Amino acid sequence: MKFSKLRRRLIAFVGKKNNVSLLQQSPFFDQDWYTSRNTDIGEVDALVHYLYHGGFEGRAAGPLFDSRRYLDAYPDVLRADVNPLVHYLRSGQKEGRTPFHVEPHLAPALAEVQNRDLDLLSASKLFDPVWYVQTHPELRGLDPYRHFLAIGGAQGLMASPNFDCEAYSTAYPDVRAAKMNPLIHYLRYGIHEGRSSSPSATAETHLASASVEAQNQDLDLLIASELFDPVWYVRTYPELQGLDPYHHCLSIGDMEGVMASPNFDCEAYSAAYPDVRAAKMNPLIHYLRYGMREGRSPGLSAAERSTVKQTVDDVKGLDPEIEATHQLFPPHHIKCSINRSMPIGRVPAAWRELFRDLPGQIDHMVFAPWLVRGGADLACVNIVRAAQEARGVHKVLLVITDHDRLEAFGWLPAGTQVLVLSDYDSTLNNDERKQIVESLIFALRPDSIMNVNSLACWTAIADKGRALKTMTRLYATLFCRDLTPDGRGAGYSDTHFRAGLHHLEKIYFDTRSFILEMAERYGLDENLQEKLQFLPQPILDQLHAATAAEKKNKTSRRVLWAGRFCHQKNTELLERIVKRMPDVYFDVWGAGEAARQESLERLAEVAPNLRLCGSFTSFADLPLSTYSAYLFTSRFEGMPTVLINAAAAGLPIIASSVGGVPELVTHKTGWLVEALDDETAYCEALSEVFDSPLEVDQRLAAMREKVRIERSWESFTGLLRSESDFLQHRSVA
Repeated sequence: MKFSKLRRRLIAFVGKKNNVSLLQQSPFFDQDWYTSRNTDIGEVDALVHYLYHGGFEGRAAGPLFDSRRYLDAYPDVLRADVNPLVHYLRSGQKEGRTPFHVEPHLAPALAEVQNRDLDLLSASKLFDPVWYVQTHPELRGLDPYRHFLAIGGAQGLMASPNFDCEAYSTAYPDVRAAKMNPLIHYLRYGIHEGRSSSPSATAETHLASASVEAQNQDLDLLIASELFDPVWYVRTYPELQGLDPYHHCLSIGDMEGVMASPNFDCEAYSAAYPDVRAAKMNPLIHYLRYGMREGRSPGLSAAERSTVKQTVDDVKGLDPEIEATHQLFPPHHIKCSINRSMPIGRVPAAWRELFRDLPGQIDHMVFAPWLVRGGADLACVNIVRAAQEARGVHKVLLVITDHDRLEAFGWLPAGTQVLVLSDYDSTLNNDERKQIVESLIFALRPDSIMNVNSLACWTAIADKGRALKTMTRLYATLFCRDLTPDGRGAGYSDTHFRAGLHHLEKIYFDTRSFILEMAERYGLDENLQEKLQFLPQPILDQLHAATAAEKKNKTSRRVLWAGRFCHQKNTELLERIVKRMPDVYFDVWGAGEAARQESLERLAEVAPNLRLCGSFTSFADLPLSTYSAYLFTSRFEGMPTVLINAAAAGLPIIASSVGGVPELVTHKTGWLVEALDDETAYCEALSEVFDSPLEVDQRLAAMREKVRIERSWESFTGLLRSESDFLQHRSVA
């Protein structure tokens, strides 16, 4: 049987072939070393644990690679949510980044080398520490010498106005290949070998003479080629009368997007091959010198161009949008090319491999950006599970489109079929991922698709929804408006809702208030408002028993907070509450942005009532019986699943009045805080919970009844199976 990258929940992480083999072949990952130093991973395979968890947690891959130091040194890797060693092996190594070592016995030798380099740098006038920090203000507070040795030189930063690391590495490829700090190489070896500290300056005279020779060669190519017609050129562009057409084409014409002849369009060639445009090379000269040998197309001939023009004229009446495609009409010229071979590039290559892995008949497809431990991800799993119950496990396909993060893979029901686009090419950009989403829908033609926060799928719906809805029924979910720190909308409800609404059968919301907000913001008429469907998320099955269970610690003053450390969750407010209530113990579960994590860690060092408990797999796995209350501090939300589950677990809830929260937490079912950023209001609510057990019992009883009626699994699946909804079978004509 051929190896398939189609994942199934039953065989968890099998299928991450590219990154698994990458780590297996790397000297930086040491399986035995990792296992011996991370005994908490139990029987989980060390490589799988490091790839999906350990690397992101900053655990070292082996004695030669310290993940934490790598993430600290390169914040862009942390922000990109990429496994640090995978990033180093795929990109960082080529970029000259440093693989920081761990093993203590390596430290003396490394320290000796580093000290010698530091002595060289300190004694040299080619490194100016003051200028270095002034030129790169983000380095203020760091040691310029150590930064330059560890990072700056590898990144090609200038050491001073008199030494350009990038220019030195470019002039001497052996230095770049050796992955050595350019200035250290010059001071230790280059100066004795007669190399120049400013190679670009010494090369100027050589470049000048080489330039004249190259221009003469270009002129010879142009004169000999039938693709340049000097008579046609001057006649087509009469403003060139009196000028040398050859010289004009070589020096100016290519910059103005002119045609060299009826059979060669310079602008079209540059548009077809972005590397030519990036190299700022004359398109016709590139084709004659390189492109012809490489099998590149010169573009449409005059006859082909005439045929395309006639075709466009014939069909433009069929689709009014064709007339708005200005590239198809003069003076922009026709930007078309004839496909004379099999398509090449990342998308065709990934699609060919992915196509071989496609399962059989699929009734329902669900698209998601990733599968991390968040509320939207739990909603995605609920929809997958409901579809499997309705049609069978093998009739449902989950497609992970935007990232390769799968921390919540274990939430999926056994046997779930999952395609991860990054398994086929992790370097795909969003437009390329969108193309694959379109191809998947076209190839599988399911009864319906559901988009749960997938950027690639949202873009496909917005751009190609008119065509896609002829193949399948399109559905999507929206949970809340994502806001930037300064209050501007940044989520799909602001960026894709308007463009996608007309193509979608329905959009599912987990709060009624958000439906009303969107209808009002966009001025939707009754027909469009009917597309906005309320779909309340159900409680976790594991929490049913906990709802009716008595608390073991009714008199304890221990509070639970769980979520991501980010602007939305307002960890600053949490810290102020902790400080205001020193006699109350706060257990904080979760992880997130490094700066917020560090701030909470600093507070925990001085505040004995704060305990950071780390990440959690499922809310049901938390020690819920030990807590007297659940604290929720978000700045904006839809309907947080964590609140639904806290309610089901029988925890008194103190929550900010944002988004759809008041639909669940009211003054009868919990403690709703209107003053969103006022720690005093939260502290008063917590005190009431501790001091009023009878009131707590009454509100918990009301909450249990509300959740039982509105948040059952049966009502959730029933809504999805209703007429014109996601799980309705498409009628066959």
